[in-house]
Amino acid sequence: MMRIPPAFGHCSLRLLSVLLFALCAVPAHAGLKVYYLRHAESGANAAYNPRWKQVPRDQWPSYLGNPDTFSPKGEEQAQEVAGKLKDHAFDFIVVSPLWRTRNTILPYLRATGQKGEIWPELAEFDVSIEDILEGNENVAGDHPHSPDLFTGGAEIVLPDNEKEFFTLRPGAATLVKIGADSEQEVADRRAIVARAAELLREKFAGTDKTILVVGHGNAGRLLARELTGDARVLEDGNHIHNIHLWMAEEQPDGTFRLELFNDQAWGRVER
Repeated sequence: MMRIPPAFGHCSLRLLSVLLFALCAVPAHAGLKVYYLRHAESGANAAYNPRWKQVPRDQWPSYLGNPDTFSPKGEEQAQEVAGKLKDHAFDFIVVSPLWRTRNTILPYLRATGQKGEIWPELAEFDVSIEDILEGNENVAGDHPHSPDLFTGGAEIVLPDNEKEFFTLRPGAATLVKIGADSEQEVADRRAIVARAAELLREKFAGTDKTILVVGHGNAGRLLARELTGDARVLEDGNHIHNIHLWMAEEQPDGTFRLELFNDQAWGRVER
């Protein structure tokens, strides 16, 4: 039987150790992670509960139908957010300018000492996903957006008690101004969602950062579709629940893959 000389054996072991160390030293892919949190239940959300259809509007509680206040359930949800997010470490937080999103994340910002940056492009579309998709089919993809879409809206004014916790993105101090014409409205909606996804890519793509976006239901599904290309998020039944998360992770080729939806793993096979 052939014997390996001791010196040769020692060299082989040393070489093997070096190769194993080199392999272990190669970092695993750690792409950008975008988490999206839908706001707590507002009075407007609560009004969709079938129980209120049998109650005359003049007998509704004061919060019902109001998007700028929480339902009792929403109040509890907003207080749960800090605990829900405590195991996450976010490098940057961006927030829709609307009351219900700011006040959903405010307890978390107070608890952690972080600040959220207001992005006008994250505001909600008060129209159903079905109507949005129908409009997209009927309006040419190259229809230009309104020239003052990102500059012509009302000024974003933060209450004094929130200024410690939110900042306005430089050059984005106004709400979006969607055109009144039906075709223009469709083009403007498309441009807003595309702009939000573009901003995320421009500012953070290619990094290993973890970003939290705080927004709405319809706008959140459209952003997930724009960012990942996964049209299943727009299917009937795939609503984003209040204070639930979706997460998309950047892949080595620069695309994004949806990994989480409504706090659960997102299936990668057609359903």
